[in-house]
Amino acid sequence: MSNNNNNIYFEKQSLKLCGLHTINNLLQYRAYTRSELEHIAYDLDQTKKWINPHKNFFGLGNYDANVLIVALNRKGFEVKWFDKRKRLDEIDFDKVYGIIVNCMLKKIMGLWNSRHWFGIKNMNYISTESKTTSETTTSSTQPPLTTTPFNYCLLNSETNPIVFQAKQNLINYLASFINENAEVLLVYEQSTLAEQEKQQQYDPFNFKSLKIIINGISNSKSNDCFIKSEIAK
Repeated sequence: MSNNNNNIYFEKQSLKLCGLHTINNLLQYRAYTRSELEHIAYDLDQTKKWINPHKNFFGLGNYDANVLIVALNRKGFEVKWFDKRKRLDEIDFDKVYGIIVNCMLKKIMGLWNSRHWFGIKNMNYISTESKTTSETTTSSTQPPLTTTPFNYCLLNSETNPIVFQAKQNLINYLASFINENAEVLLVYEQSTLAEQEKQQQYDPFNFKSLKIIINGISNSKSNDCFIKSEIAK
């Protein structure tokens, strides 16, 4: 890990606004204000009761996951809850835009606990649109690009930014929080996630895509096809 945080947009903790800071730090600019997240929380509240379950009663923050997810959706991102039954090394970190962690934060010498949001940004991430433009303009005669070093940056509003330069270090760090019942959310660019799902659909080694292929053959009008419909089940 490294403390090299040059040219990184970073908001420090204020009130109970860790959720707001997490979004802005991940997106690397002031994408939202407290007022805008307050409006999202009110939009989410279907009960319209005096106490809003998605935010702090006094308007100090403390936003729940629903507010963060909606806010990121509106900026073109999809949020997936990490299944803690899976191994962390199964995550394709190259395709993840960022990671959000919700953990228990101990304060006042452990006498008072509260939930806390923070983000970890993939500093090497290139948007799908940028990739397409780059691939179009790059000549095929150019030599292949060298592998970009691993570069994830911890953007916790309670501490200074820290850079993870090795994937295993990040995995170990996330595991330490999961062992303490923290929740991990993976943030993807919506276009990237759509492309991944499209590739999985047509992957011949993927069981779901195999069912699609078999269904297509069994529904063909060709007399040469004698595949029974049970195969596709």
